[in-house]
Amino acid sequence: MRRFTKIALTGALTGALVSGTVSTAEAGIDHEPVVLPGCAVTLVPDGGDAGNAECLQPARETASGDRYGRDGRDGRDGRDGRDGRDRDRVSYVVVTEHGPWGSRAEREGWHLYFVEPGLYYVPRKFNDEASAWGSYGFCGHFHVHDPGTRPAAFFPKNRAGNFPYGNVGNDELSGVSVYDHCG
Repeated sequence: MRRFTKIALTGALTGALVSGTVSTAEAGIDHEPVVLPGCAVTLVPDGGDAGNAECLQPARETASGDRYGRDGRDGRDGRDGRDGRDRDRVSYVVVTEHGPWGSRAEREGWHLYFVEPGLYYVPRKFNDEASAWGSYGFCGHFHVHDPGTRPAAFFPKNRAGNFPYGNVGNDELSGVSVYDHCG
């Protein structure tokens, strides 16, 4: 997999995120996601240290690259079948122990990467501890309780922010619903 190009957050964007507002901002990729083969949920305990990454939930067979054919394309338009996204870009939702998004503290805490659509419980050890989030290519809902229940807050694709967000307070995240059709 090619390395992602790092995009620096602008001063205005950083200021908006640091202020603690509920609004979201365009998600600038400031670190490469950690994706383990055959894994739907990956835990990175120390920020971006891929050497310590652990698969918490295996991927479903039907959600693997097989659904796009041998070359990863859907055959309709020469693109990769995932809303026309570039094949080298990985879609994921990440929730982090610390915030604000893009800060040094955010990069140093644990990260949970959700890389396939589905309903997920935040593991008990990390339940009610998330402070920031980013979404790339996926949209969905954050939940205070079980995935699919209320209170919840919708998050759009290609955005980042901090908790509290909508109806989900800081250190209240217990479930994540991830969708790949964000229309």
